[in-house]
Formats: sequence, C-alpha cells, structure tokens
Amino acid sequence: DVCSSDLVIGAMEIVIDQTQIKKAVSQAEKIIGFQHHESSNLTQALNQLALGDMNFTLNTDAADSDTQMVKDSFDTIYSAINNIKDSQIKITENAKQIAIGDLDVDLKVRSDKDELMKSLIEMVKATKDITYKTKIIARGDMTVEIKPRSEKDEMIIALVDMIKAI
Repeated sequence: DVCSSDLVIGAMEIVIDQTQIKKAVSQAEKIIGFQHHESSNLTQALNQLALGDMNFTLNTDAADSDTQMVKDSFDTIYSAINNIKDSQIKITENAKQIAIGDLDVDLKVRSDKDELMKSLIEMVKATKDITYKTKIIARGDMTVEIKPRSEKDEMIIALVDMIKAI
C-alpha cells in the first residue's frame, strides 16, 4: 500500500516453533527437581554423619536420559560418603574393643594424613606397654622403669607414686 505521502505500510508475521524451547525448559525443570531431591538426601546424611549416626546408606534415585549426568555426579559423591561412613563404623568397632580392654585390634593407617588412626595405634601401643609393665610390678619387680608420657598422664603418675610408696 502506498499512502499519499509515499510511505510503504505493511505487516510482517514471524512464527517461531516453541517445541525446542519448551523441551529445554522441561529438561531443566527435571534436572532441578532431581538435584533438589538428591541434595536434600545428601544434606540429611551429612547431618547424621556429623552427629555420629551411621544408620544411612546413600543411593541415588533412578535417572532418565535428562538426569543421568546429575545422577552420575551424585553417585560419585555418595560413594565417597558411604566409604567415610563405613570407615567410621570400623573405627568405632575398634574403639569399643579397646574400651573393654581388648588390645588385639587390627588398626591400619589409611593414609599418611590419617591422624585418627595414628593416634589410636599409639594409644593401643601405650596401653600394651603399661599393661606389660604393670604385670612385671604385680610379680614383685619394682625396678621396672615407668615414665609418664606427659604431665597429664594421671595413670602412670599414680602408678609411679604407688611404686614409691611400696
């Protein structure tokens, strides 16, 4: 159309197929839902672990093609946390045995940074040494050398005082 002022007036219609956009939104919503659910499970398990409650096992829910990558990531995280939990259970079992006087426990350092197991091993070693020396004293040999491990070693200090008093 041409107006009297020689301007062209027209209209144009653009049609966009929204199928791909709607599919992408649907996938994103599924992924967000999956992540939210698994994050909630993870948070709950970590809170239990922090409180010493080992009554959980982390497993991801089934995934589809849209959520498989997220599932794989959570599977890796869950595997690591389940390993931590299993280690804590084993350490707790060993500590319970030590607490009742059973020093024949199988303690292994898991890495060079494993201060907990190194400390437990030292504790068992020191307790075995104290037990050995106490048995010698019980047989009447008061010449055994006993030294406190620190100024806070009340048991050895008391034992040394007892020997001096005899």
